[in-house]
Amino acid sequence: MITASTTESKLQLGAPSRPGYEACTGCRVCVLPCPVWITTRDNALTLQGRAISLKNGAALTEVAASVDACVLCGACEPVCPEGIDTVGMTLDLRLALHQDLEESTGRGYGGPANPLVARARSLIDAWTPASNNHHSAKPLLLVGPGYDDRTDLIDLIACLLGNGEPISVAGDDGRDLSWAREAGIPLQPKRVETFLGGLNGRSEVVLADGLLLRELKIWRPKISAVSLGEALLRRKDVRSRLRSTDLLIIESRAYHAGGRRCTRFYTKLRESSGCETNLDLQRTAMATGWTALNGPTAKGSTLNQNDQLTWIMRQSKPQRIVVESIADLQAFENFEEAAEIEVLHLAQIGETSQ
Repeated sequence: MITASTTESKLQLGAPSRPGYEACTGCRVCVLPCPVWITTRDNALTLQGRAISLKNGAALTEVAASVDACVLCGACEPVCPEGIDTVGMTLDLRLALHQDLEESTGRGYGGPANPLVARARSLIDAWTPASNNHHSAKPLLLVGPGYDDRTDLIDLIACLLGNGEPISVAGDDGRDLSWAREAGIPLQPKRVETFLGGLNGRSEVVLADGLLLRELKIWRPKISAVSLGEALLRRKDVRSRLRSTDLLIIESRAYHAGGRRCTRFYTKLRESSGCETNLDLQRTAMATGWTALNGPTAKGSTLNQNDQLTWIMRQSKPQRIVVESIADLQAFENFEEAAEIEVLHLAQIGETSQ
């Protein structure tokens, strides 16, 4: 697998103790839940397609389109019988592509011809992290992108997680690191150290960004990190308000980063509430694709997100759609087939339920 050994950085970027593409047997189990495969039916754009290509000697540049097409939902990871770190492999391939082209051409993978990297750079340049103020033993909320113009929702989430006494909201939520990692832009060690330093002393960190949650567990495994969706659903006053007629859209990146623990948690939740979820029979979360950098607002995306929403909704006829992700909230609010259905963020269901 392409891991931190391919870079000069001292950061641990992947999970080198787990097998990489060389372990792929071509079984195609990972293809079944893949949203890119479901939309395109192009095997070259799947994890299995690029893994076998690399195993058979393909150059990095030959699988660049496949690497970029991935939305990093993580659905392939729990079903892989070989235990391949599928998300880490794709992230490291993007980083290796960037560095390989930079060395050979002097302009890097992040040139204007790559919309994924170009968008990441524009987002990073437009955002300036603030200080996380002071160290505290209380939980810290990292809201991530999408919530900036929804201060009402941020305040509601902070109050819910703090039992009425709002928890701290991070000024530096690390979104630039997540964008850079997703696009294959090399991380600056000093920037990572600054971000991690702002988390010192916290008893718990709650993250809305599922990809950053995955990375944080690698960078600082001793920090108690939990997804926003799970943190809210741990509260009885939130999960008790889920209805049997609801469709709960679990944020796939965070869900798959949680492994078997999340599988057990959401399976029990589904059984106790009676609600439908975007979990399939294998207990993988079907991704909408809207949280990805190469999603609907980026040029060159291979994934039709509206097709994904339609596919997810086929399993039920909900009276209400409840989402964990702000990106999915916006997606379903603008989805024509859900025009007559109430769509709420998980934090909002307490305000509308009796």
